[in-house]
Amino acid sequence: MAPPRRVAWVPLLLAACTPPLTPGWLIAGPRELALDVRVTATGPYGAPLVPSPRTARDALPLDALALQPVVVDEDGLLDPDELEATWVLCSGLGNCLLRAPVAERPRCTGEAVQPPEPCTFGEGGQATLTLADFSADLPDETTLFSLIEGLTVGWLASAPQGPGLAACIARLDARTRLDGCLLMERSVNLGPLGDLARALESLGIDPGIDPDAETLLSRPRNHNPAVERLRVDQGRRSVEVDAGARVPVDRSEAVVLTVLTTDDDLEPYTITSGEQELMLQDDLGAQWWFDAEVDWDDDGLQRLSTRVSAGDTTGVVRAYVVVRDDRGGEGWGFVDLEWAG
Repeated sequence: MAPPRRVAWVPLLLAACTPPLTPGWLIAGPRELALDVRVTATGPYGAPLVPSPRTARDALPLDALALQPVVVDEDGLLDPDELEATWVLCSGLGNCLLRAPVAERPRCTGEAVQPPEPCTFGEGGQATLTLADFSADLPDETTLFSLIEGLTVGWLASAPQGPGLAACIARLDARTRLDGCLLMERSVNLGPLGDLARALESLGIDPGIDPDAETLLSRPRNHNPAVERLRVDQGRRSVEVDAGARVPVDRSEAVVLTVLTTDDDLEPYTITSGEQELMLQDDLGAQWWFDAEVDWDDDGLQRLSTRVSAGDTTGVVRAYVVVRDDRGGEGWGFVDLEWAG
């Protein structure tokens, strides 16, 4: 059986409700960049967390998660604890905030790995979530593929100086404009798949997957990538800097920004196919934003490198980047470009 298509990340399909910024990459007010989803403690299934420079992203039943939005404005990172927000949960991938009126959703009971209906599980700018255990009456026809789509977490908030959370919920449920509101959703993949298959087997359930499906079953627990270092190229000058650094650049030439990745981000692993050993790794892409109207064209290709010119802008411009892998993990960072000349 061919493995199901995995989704790298689940964008929130609410363009009709959200007033777009022009251009879309410009940070001209509060803007949602990323949603940090990380495993903080493991339950009884699978291997314990091992020390790693990257936070774990795949989760198994009874694992504990911490969730924190990354929201910025023209002045930098906003404190999520100062945001009035609510959190929702759905089974499967995507459109969690649109599946049912948020104002009418019940509280999550925590009795099912995949809740039977959309529910709410927390309030405030940050949240924690412990995934439910396998149900005692899990149907015999349950397979790895019926669980593989995992969950979707949604987040809805009022921006500072916004209309308030109640108004944002009412506007979303009415499908009206969401001026002053913030919202995101992300998938929570159940895995790693080898551990999930073994957990089903321990319950006497056939996971429904060929034991020889090495590519699926050998893939290790996914971790969030990070943005730690960037390279700034301009003409013949090239410098590598830590994320958050300020780099002087000349307004007369374009600058190329590149996120520098490591094996901690790519997570290479080896599988055996017949008599061959194959090295596989995560696919990474990036999304860029700027806090001033620079000369930049978003080609939509999610490249780790991008080219930008000052245009009419002078002074310091902050370039934000979110790096995502093909299993739902993401990390973010920024670099300040000090245009002169």
